[in-house]
This record gives sequence, structure tokens and C-alpha cells, in this order.
Amino acid sequence: VKSVIWAVSLGSGTSGGVLAPLLTFGGAIGALIGAQWGPEQAGLGALAGMAGMMGGTMRSPLTGMLFVLELTHDFNVLPALLVSSVVALGVTVLLLRRSILTEKLARRGQHIAREYSVDVFELTRVRDVMDSRPPLAPSTITVAELSARIARGEVPLAQRQGTVLVDETGGLAGLVTRSDLMRTLRVSGNGLKTALEVGESDVITTHPDETVSEALDKMLSAQIGRLPVVESPHSRRVVGYLGRADILAARVRFTEEERLRETGPWPFGATEITKK
Repeated sequence: VKSVIWAVSLGSGTSGGVLAPLLTFGGAIGALIGAQWGPEQAGLGALAGMAGMMGGTMRSPLTGMLFVLELTHDFNVLPALLVSSVVALGVTVLLLRRSILTEKLARRGQHIAREYSVDVFELTRVRDVMDSRPPLAPSTITVAELSARIARGEVPLAQRQGTVLVDETGGLAGLVTRSDLMRTLRVSGNGLKTALEVGESDVITTHPDETVSEALDKMLSAQIGRLPVVESPHSRRVVGYLGRADILAARVRFTEEERLRETGPWPFGATEITKK
């Protein structure tokens, strides 16, 4: 009867009606396993099976433990409940992409986060992803000369959409993009203006100790795609360049680290788990 109720509940498209069948299945399986160790262990096995089945399928190990503990009021079974819930959670996380409660929503096209996690941008500093060889040019350089250097493929000017302009002391003076250069050449044709005249002198900056998340917020607020990296918040000395590609590199690196996990031999014969 419980099997039929469970199938009907899941097939109806709702998330209700699965709790009691899960507890029944878990209790029955746990009692069968516990009975192998002796008839007096069948009750403990049933409790552990209930906690494991509920905590694993619903991805809520503490909920499974406390729910079963509330039924018995016996704190002596806590170690068994803890082991069964954690092991069940580990198995379902490795083998199933989603819990039983969110699978139907996912099949309808709604993205459901499986677990809470810290944003990688909050854990990464600008110094870890910035380009320490920024594209620098003197602020007095003409548009024509800078365009010619970019056209010749001069590194690192040709590798970036923006060029950081510095004064005679090496301090930040401004920023000019390729769009600024092309627009000026199209309008005037001679390119005799300086890059600082056609670029931006009031530049938003970041510094190496700032998190990538904070730098990204600056870029999104100002609707820009690059930031000069200065030595400190109160300094104008340019030490790096942060672009959108650099920020995405942090995400790619984190994804690659999570994709391959060395787990050693395990019962299913795999040595690497691909986390989807």
C-alpha cells in the first residue's frame, strides 16, 4: 500500500505524500539489515534506516536525525542515527543530481540549487587574477601613434581592449579604449589628438587586496568592462589590469578544480568523480 501511495504521490507532480512512505521503506530495510546482527538489533536498525532514508533522499540529515529522535526520545540512538544519515547523504550526493523534493521542479525547467555555497568571487582577490603586465602608454601619445602600435600587434597593447594612460611619473592619468580611438579616427581622420583627450580621465580603479566580487560590482555599476589596478586605494601607481576575461578565469579555475576530485578506489570502481 505504501509503495502504491508513494508512486501516486510522485507521479501526481506534487511534493507531498512522500514522507510516510520513505519512513516506512527506511524502517523496513533497516529492520531487515539489523536482524542479521540479531533479533534484538532489528529495532535499532529500523530507526537508523528511517533516519538514513529520510535524510538522504531529502538531503536533510539533521532533519532525519531529529525526526526519528522525536519519535523515540532515546538519546542513546543518536550515534547510529548520525552515521546512517551522513552516509545516506554522501551516497545520494554522489549518485543523484537532485533530491526527491526538487527533481520535479527541475524537470519543469526551474533551476534549483542543490546546496548553499560561497561565491568564488568572494574568495578570490584581485591580485590572484589580474594581469600584472598592464597595457601602458604615456598620456601624451597621439591617437594615430597608439593606433599604429596596436595595429602592429605590440604586446601587451594589442591584447587588450583598453589602454591605461600614465603620466611622466608613472601614475594613472586615464584610460582609452579601442572604440575611443576608432571613433576619433573616423571623425577627424588625422589622429593628432592625444589619447588622454579622447579617453577617460576620471577612471574607476581597484587594488590587489580587493575581492573580485567588489571589483565586479564596480564594473557592473559603471557599465564598464575593465579596471586599472593600482597599488593601494590611495595610490595612483598602476600595477595591473583587470578585465572581464580575467574575472571569468577565476570561475573557470574553480570549475576545473571541482570537476575532477581524486577520491581513491571506491565500491563502484571509479577513481574520479565528476561533479556536475
